[in-house]
Amino acid sequence: MARARTASTHSRAATIQGMARSVAHPAYSKIIAAEGELQAAQKLSEAAKIMSENPISLQLRYLQTIREMSHEKSIHTLIPLPMDLISCFLKKPEVQEKK
Repeated sequence: MARARTASTHSRAATIQGMARSVAHPAYSKIIAAEGELQAAQKLSEAAKIMSENPISLQLRYLQTIREMSHEKSIHTLIPLPMDLISCFLKKPEVQEKK
């Protein structure tokens, strides 16, 4: 636990130093942004791996997202439906040839 806190503290200090540099040099801000994108991509990849191992976790995440959207003060809410639910409506009916 102490090791994780030390790494986290070190990471925060590095981030603060990086932010200070980015103010002084715009090139550093691009490096910091790229590092953030890399970390985000790694976390998304980990989440995808976890969700692929347990399909119900994707459904739970979907429901959590809907719940979070319901708390927002928005007039319109777009709720995406899983493709397997609506795929039967998207198929064109087969036309039988007359003989």
